[in-house]
Amino acid sequence: SDRVFLYKYLPDGSRDLSWSNSGQKILTTGRSLNSIEVKSQADGKILIAYGFLVNTTGTNTADILVQRLLSNGLTDNSFGYNGSRLIDVAQQADYIEQLRLQEDGKIILVNQTIVGANGQLSVIRLLANGRYDPAYQQGLKTILPTTVSFDINSALVKKDNKLLIAGNNHVSRFQSSAGLLQLNANGSVDRNFATNGIYL
Repeated sequence: SDRVFLYKYLPDGSRDLSWSNSGQKILTTGRSLNSIEVKSQADGKILIAYGFLVNTTGTNTADILVQRLLSNGLTDNSFGYNGSRLIDVAQQADYIEQLRLQEDGKIILVNQTIVGANGQLSVIRLLANGRYDPAYQQGLKTILPTTVSFDINSALVKKDNKLLIAGNNHVSRFQSSAGLLQLNANGSVDRNFATNGIYL
């Protein structure tokens, strides 16, 4: 299994020895990791999201776990269930690509979800306490009916909480375009953006 090593440094580049264990935090995951994202909140709490392999057969071979640490490096047990939240989109293989924060504290996870042999985009929004946001359209989002797969490169939460996602849109094995997709604040595709929500 893999371990995650976190270090905290002061502005001058020296280790912050007052944080966690002499500036170091080790997370023993008990899993084999395939991706990781880290974000620091305005209140000093730290979000860690990582994708991990599941020892199973079929379509659900990878999931995502989100954890939160307090500003002192201890586990934030008020987040999710005892400090963590498991993400599994439609019983498919999921890989975390981007972790973003809204100004209201809500958490956006932009993921690649494998459907068959294709990597599709999935977006999950969590409340600040780590629970699913019931106002958001959870689950799998196919970009275009003709899309074979979508590779995610970056994501931006705008001031109005619309989400702009940049990536490569593959319409066949041999044809792809750079793309920008915009989602409304409730997770639906913003049909007023470019052509039905996507610019290629």
